[in-house]
Amino acid sequence: MHYEFIQPTIAQRERAQHCVYPPRFDADTNEFYYSVPLLESAINTNDRDNTVNRPHQSAVACSLWDRLAATDVNEYKVSTKNWRRPVYDIIRRHQDFGHSLLTGFLTAQRKHGYINALRDIKSADERLTARAYRFSSNDEDLCETAKAFSRKIMRKTAGVHDDEQAFSVAAELLDDLGLSFRDELIDEKRESGELRALVNRAADETWIRRQLRRRSAIELERVARDLNLVHRDASPYCSKANLHRAKYRTETNKAMLQNTVAVDESDPDNFFTLFELAAKSPSNEHIRMCEMFTRLRGFEEIAQELGHDATFITATCPSRFHAVSKRETNPKWVEAGKPTTQDAHDYLCGVWQSVRKALDKLDIKFYGMRVVEPHHDGCPHWHMLLFCEPQHTDTIIDVYRRLSLQDSPSEPGAQHRRFVVERIDWSRGSAVGYIAKYLSKNISGHHITSDKDTNLDGTDAANAVRTFARVNGLRQFQFFGGPSVTTWRELRRIRTEFKKDDAMFADLDEAQWFAVESVRRAADAGDWKAFCYAMGGVFVKRNKQLLRPHYHVPHIMDALLEEFVPKKTRFGDNATARITGLTFHSMFILTRFKTWRLESKQRYLRGHQNILTEVTDIFDVLEMEEEYRRMSDARYEELAAQVERYDDLIALALEAESAEQIAWAEASAAPPA
Repeated sequence: MHYEFIQPTIAQRERAQHCVYPPRFDADTNEFYYSVPLLESAINTNDRDNTVNRPHQSAVACSLWDRLAATDVNEYKVSTKNWRRPVYDIIRRHQDFGHSLLTGFLTAQRKHGYINALRDIKSADERLTARAYRFSSNDEDLCETAKAFSRKIMRKTAGVHDDEQAFSVAAELLDDLGLSFRDELIDEKRESGELRALVNRAADETWIRRQLRRRSAIELERVARDLNLVHRDASPYCSKANLHRAKYRTETNKAMLQNTVAVDESDPDNFFTLFELAAKSPSNEHIRMCEMFTRLRGFEEIAQELGHDATFITATCPSRFHAVSKRETNPKWVEAGKPTTQDAHDYLCGVWQSVRKALDKLDIKFYGMRVVEPHHDGCPHWHMLLFCEPQHTDTIIDVYRRLSLQDSPSEPGAQHRRFVVERIDWSRGSAVGYIAKYLSKNISGHHITSDKDTNLDGTDAANAVRTFARVNGLRQFQFFGGPSVTTWRELRRIRTEFKKDDAMFADLDEAQWFAVESVRRAADAGDWKAFCYAMGGVFVKRNKQLLRPHYHVPHIMDALLEEFVPKKTRFGDNATARITGLTFHSMFILTRFKTWRLESKQRYLRGHQNILTEVTDIFDVLEMEEEYRRMSDARYEELAAQVERYDDLIALALEAESAEQIAWAEASAAPPA
């Protein structure tokens, strides 16, 4: 490899926007030169213009260098000749995320100096780099890596018959990508003799691709928080890199849903695209919000009828979980080892578990909902709407406050900000109104003109909050108390009335049939209050509810079958139980009547078209036959008319001939003159 230094002209500078190597600084001439690698075969001593034929790459690397070239470091003991090179060598490896790394470096350099800033991006580079993959790679590179490792793992484990040895080989190769299976899952599969299923997963391209996307998103988000790139003045709630990736994934997922169909195995002509089915399910933002408001409204109506209290609580984490404080990196967060978003959420979950245990011992029951929402720096906090009996309100608040402030109770602002309570006065407003804003902000952003915590409008804020939850794997909304929403959804699939004379309900007396039908009618009408009452009330335990979801084949069907073989996944292990219906005492109510299979839309339509081209519809045959009959009748009438006309002509001809013969006979019989 040879290098030739060229004094760039204006045209060369324009072309250099896509060059592989950035300009180099020459201390002797105090100018920048473009260092261009030339292959041995390309060197021609008689033609020095061969340097124009240089390899190309995306403009990302050159744009990174442009930003560096436009920046100066006026810092003591920092050489102005070569400070850009170490920075560029790190950030250029990470493609589009390199701009985020550069922003983090420049911010840290202004506040903490060049050496500390360089140390920060070096640490970020190490975290983003596995032995065989960089988590900052774009989705195209990610898919290629997944394909290559899928084939590699398949090839390495194909001839290994021992499951333990095959799993060891697969786990070692996955480690090169920074991936691994959970220890609990490994122990579970080893005990059940299904360790080979993990090997099959490791060799599956789709599984690797999914795991890489999940791990990449988490690592990018953690690095962005560490570099102070997630806060009110930069990118609130979530990093820009993950926002762009989430937007891209939404578009590609939409295309995938539109190009995949679910086909009814009993009626292949009955099919829907997954996009159509998603629009009818709670994954639809509008349906999800309507369902949550319906349930909350039902809880509120029950609370008002029973005289229960409503309390709105906000619980936050101690200061050490917040990455930013007063627009600067929080020193307590750094001292604590930079806790992640998952660490903060685990803390809130731990406090809540302690609260529930304490209240269970006191036999205090409650119902309501909690919403997980991020601070501008990506640290989660909880909003909770609690309903309970009036005599238990103070106890619940005292227990929750005490357990929330056990950790760092004396830090500034802890007593006023870590646990905030607002008692709801029924005479002044609705309890649902207190949490409606948070539901909208976490789903669609509709009816929110601007986010008061940031400079974002309602829609952008909702996108950032949703991306925050998806990247970190957090459950945004959770109801507690009340009957099973799964039963509610299954009953809403049944639009026909439960008739008493139905064979399914033959063993039920009139009161039992009325109870089951009352639950179905409440669900069908979308009346959560009536549904709760029919199921046993808001404080009913799961095993005491009138109807319960059924997740496997009924025992009576197992007895009828000579041998029950559990369904296998495509990886070879037993499939997880899927809901098939509901149970009432010992009676099974079927709610899933069809079996669907997924198929490519193009393949399905192509196969369907092939069938149609070979088979003529019976109705078309009948229609053609009827047309032939109509044509035959018309032709018959036409021919009959022609025959009749012919007969008339013959008759006329015969009459004319007879008259002529008579006239001739008369003329020939006359005597000669």
